[in-house]
Amino acid sequence: MAADAPELLRNAAPSSEGWLSYAFNSPHFGVAWRPLTVLSFSLDMALGGLSVGVLRGTDLILHMVAALGVFAVGLRLGKDRRIAWLALALYLAHPLLDDIVPFMPRRCYTMCAAFCLPAMGIALAPQVSFGRGLLVGLLFALGLASHEIASFFLFGTLVLSWAMDQELTFKRRLVRATWRLLPGSILAGLLLVARGMVLGRVGGYDTKGRTLPVTDLLEFLGQGLFAVTGGQALVMLSALLVLFLVRAVSGTHPGRAMGWAFLAWILVAGGILAAQGVWFPRIAYSMLPIIALAIAWLMVQPGANFLRVGAALLCLPFLFASPLLHGPDGPRQELRGARAGLIAALEDAAARVLETSDQPAVLRLVLPFHRGDGEVRGRGQSAGRVLPRDARQPWRWVQEQLNSERILLEPWLYIEEPSIPWSSPTQVEQGGASMQLVLPLDREVLSMGVSTARRRPIKNGSRQTWVPSRKHKQRRQFLFVYGPGGGELIEP
Repeated sequence: MAADAPELLRNAAPSSEGWLSYAFNSPHFGVAWRPLTVLSFSLDMALGGLSVGVLRGTDLILHMVAALGVFAVGLRLGKDRRIAWLALALYLAHPLLDDIVPFMPRRCYTMCAAFCLPAMGIALAPQVSFGRGLLVGLLFALGLASHEIASFFLFGTLVLSWAMDQELTFKRRLVRATWRLLPGSILAGLLLVARGMVLGRVGGYDTKGRTLPVTDLLEFLGQGLFAVTGGQALVMLSALLVLFLVRAVSGTHPGRAMGWAFLAWILVAGGILAAQGVWFPRIAYSMLPIIALAIAWLMVQPGANFLRVGAALLCLPFLFASPLLHGPDGPRQELRGARAGLIAALEDAAARVLETSDQPAVLRLVLPFHRGDGEVRGRGQSAGRVLPRDARQPWRWVQEQLNSERILLEPWLYIEEPSIPWSSPTQVEQGGASMQLVLPLDREVLSMGVSTARRRPIKNGSRQTWVPSRKHKQRRQFLFVYGPGGGELIEP
């Protein structure tokens, strides 16, 4: 469950007021305008409410359509079908998919790819017609309404089309490129105007003037694409560009044109990502179909052993890191299991409160959290000042399924667990109207508002005093303390 899930669950549900306005006339997550992604969640919730099966089923269908799109584009890159099969295998085996497919709000990436990659496959067909152009334009427009990375695929279609028609005259190539891309370009322009009207700007993250150097961003991109760390990532990304440069200046004439096309595609897409000045690991997925197709094309080039071996070596790190080879990521699976356990405990506690109280109630929460290393780069927010999503999302998921008029969930304290998530041993000493929680001395305590965590130094040794909340004086108040042995529901 990614950090943006509560916004989607709250606003995209057809039962919520103004859900259609949220889809078309509101900024999404504060930085984007992705109406088709929002509408896909509205459809899911109309069909199955908050059924995980429906939500996950849609994500998996989109993922498989995107994979078939990679295969379709691979078939257009030459007569050798091995390009398509290799590209499909590299795409499906890449560990980046584990950062995208399991997380609901990241559906926008796979949905965009599911529209744009088939559009590329249709556009690059040898036969060019007005009807094909309209279909391609519609698919690209749907992709752009899902995520702005659709621009990558539009540019890729342009450069690959130009390279594939290399043997034709300049005028003929221009006509064919126009038929292929003009409808899509017009629709994309209209959507960009609509995006600007809704957001009031182009969009993107506000870095507050603290952007990362381009070299750092390219290094992070290499880390995501090749599953290596440190300077090795920048070296491998540079090596890929060198291989295409070599192919672009040597070999047969059609091969040189395709080499220049792939080189331009990678550089432009990477440059757009670097221009954002902010980095999250999931962003690297934007380049994954490009890299899978590019490496697959290199690996089947005739009479170019150097290129084939170099491309194969670039694949090895991320193939060895693939979940298909060594199984699911252990810590991540443990975290997902811990989240599921906490959600079940919160649902059980809420059900017990509703059974015992006919009047409106509030369930205040004491939860552990685990802070990862590093920073949210480029945004001036350290991991210590923003509560990690593994702690803040489960209670929101449960709250969205409850009637807030009857019961509210509200975090009160988060207690740091340095090594193991969800294992914060907390003793409770009750006395009168107040109550004291005895905490481990070496833990950090975060006092929690609805969405903002605040550092709170430990006072009075290891004790934190709970008193009834004045804000909820009209509600019956309960406390839920979640520790290593499960949850404890208390009515002080």
